[in-house]
Amino acid sequence: MRVVIAAGGTAGHVVPALAVADALVERGADVTFVGTRDRAEAKLVPAAGYDIDFLDVTGIDRRNPLRAARALWQAGTAVRVARRYLRDRRADAVMG
Repeated sequence: MRVVIAAGGTAGHVVPALAVADALVERGADVTFVGTRDRAEAKLVPAAGYDIDFLDVTGIDRRNPLRAARALWQAGTAVRVARRYLRDRRADAVMG
């Protein structure tokens, strides 16, 4: 079974996801991650020995319409990239 895990932002999300990944690998699963380059997952996931693919996304700044529009554009692009990533990885399951 091929599993893709999308968990990131803080170590509070990444560390439990790594524990789940370890348990899945013990049961024979092939586990990879997807996340962002500038958050906790960028360091923690590779340090744990897992592959990670990165998406370029940012939070929505509701105070600045231009930044909000940029974030929405990035999100749309990230969805297309994520779909391609899941297809290429032939994921049987996705956990987030």
